[in-house]
Amino acid sequence: MRETKYLEPTKIKVIGERYSNYPGPYAIDEPDLNKIFPGIKDIKTDPYNEGHFEYVKGDMDVPNLKLITRIVKYLKPKIILEIGTFRGRTTYHLANYSDAQVFTIDIADLGTKVYSGTDLKYHQDKKDVGRTYKKTTFENRITQIISDSLSQECLEKLDALLLGRKIDFALIDAGHDYDSVRHNFEELVLPRLADDGVVVFDDYNRPLSIVGVSHYLIDKSFESGYVFYWYAPRNGEWTNEVVFLNKPEARCYNWRDR
Repeated sequence: MRETKYLEPTKIKVIGERYSNYPGPYAIDEPDLNKIFPGIKDIKTDPYNEGHFEYVKGDMDVPNLKLITRIVKYLKPKIILEIGTFRGRTTYHLANYSDAQVFTIDIADLGTKVYSGTDLKYHQDKKDVGRTYKKTTFENRITQIISDSLSQECLEKLDALLLGRKIDFALIDAGHDYDSVRHNFEELVLPRLADDGVVVFDDYNRPLSIVGVSHYLIDKSFESGYVFYWYAPRNGEWTNEVVFLNKPEARCYNWRDR
């Protein structure tokens, strides 16, 4: 996997520099993104024209998917984990822009208790989960896990598939309430994440609908000094994506001392 570099919040320019003495997530622009992923400025992707899939509500928006595919194409990960398959459109592109083995988790319509009402309408029948990537050239590199990501059963299924291998890139895009985001990051992803692994959270900064993602990330920044980067470039293609680098310095930022 290609290198990543920790960007000290005080080194963030233009957008986020003035906020470096506060907890994150820290807004970054394209030059900052290029400091974190050296050379990503030259990585181009066009996921909405590669596959010709019709957009439906619940799919990832254009700027969000473009950023994620650029990061994946840059990183060249071996193992990708996606939490929240839905129709499998993003899953398809995670495979399309990498040579990785992709594991993707979705609860499907299993009658399991769900705490966040905002997610209920996006539950698919089991047969429909991931239907976008099925019968494509990438299907043999994608493993679907039908399970509640909050359950012990899900952790056991994932561990049985990983066989001790570590996750290089994880996308958290399911269970948007506070407790689910916390569990999926701290209990599911982090213990299985490679050193220098990368995590992306979808649906940050949506206070009128999905508040749990923002609430958790702000809390984690404030209480634990975790460094999260929110990609919000000034060119108008700001995203709802927050990036975390699994590096020691990204887990203990002493923002109160700045």
